[in-house]
Amino acid sequence: RITSDDVEKAATGLRASAAQPREERVELPDGMSLQALVAGPADAPVTLVFLHGLGGSLSTWSQLMGEFVDKARLIALDLPGHGRSDKPEPGAFDYSVAGLAGAVGEALTQLGAAPAVLVGHSLGGAVAMQLALDQPQLVRGLVLVNSAGLGREIGSELLDRVEAEPSLEEARAMLDLFFEDKRLILDRGVDEMYQTRSGPGADAAMKAAAAAAFSRDGQTLDLPDKLGEIARPTLVVWGEFDRVVPVGHAANAATKIPGSWLQTVRGVGHVPQVEAPAEVAAVMRRWLQRLPAA
Repeated sequence: RITSDDVEKAATGLRASAAQPREERVELPDGMSLQALVAGPADAPVTLVFLHGLGGSLSTWSQLMGEFVDKARLIALDLPGHGRSDKPEPGAFDYSVAGLAGAVGEALTQLGAAPAVLVGHSLGGAVAMQLALDQPQLVRGLVLVNSAGLGREIGSELLDRVEAEPSLEEARAMLDLFFEDKRLILDRGVDEMYQTRSGPGADAAMKAAAAAAFSRDGQTLDLPDKLGEIARPTLVVWGEFDRVVPVGHAANAATKIPGSWLQTVRGVGHVPQVEAPAEVAAVMRRWLQRLPAA
């Protein structure tokens, strides 16, 4: 397991790799641009595309990307309305899972990254599944990390945090909800989450994305009814103490998605890619070894 020092060093370690990461702006046909971090050899046998969750950013993947940087082409995206990507007003962009998936599909095409293995966390997992259903030619496989869209329940505390106005206290409360090991909640991470959410257009975009996917009655996505239609190899990874999305959704996915693998990560919460990146990477490597050729 990682320590707080590991979290501090994660971005530095990624940049020190032989395959230097670079930041890119991805211009989409509708005029919107997305922020991307690209690393790893361009001729690698597999491309991994990382999609963060609601209110997050591509930085959530720093440690996990570091586990693959010399072995795969790596692309982490800030979803529309998040991180350093453009944040159009909700009336000017469709922040539903389908709308987000469409933007990701355009980005993959612009980057020449398809077909890719999509690694999606929480809402990003739902976006990945939606893209696999809507444009399967762009998707080689799915890695779903504590993903939305696999059942109906959603933690009410997440909705409380989303509905609240941005503040440092709310940012800390959100991270407290996500992490099982509270020692990994660093002041730097709290400040980053607050700054990201309090920037122009960010809170409105996050609220719009949440409203399109969740309600007080649960998840409103139709993905749970379409799991059997997913025709791409799928790995489901879940932190056993998730307080946002019930761990039972993982078993539901493994039962309904044809040929899927399930791995529970012990002792962690909603963000196993941050709390236990080496363990998540290890199971991903085993799964990738069996991935059919593109």
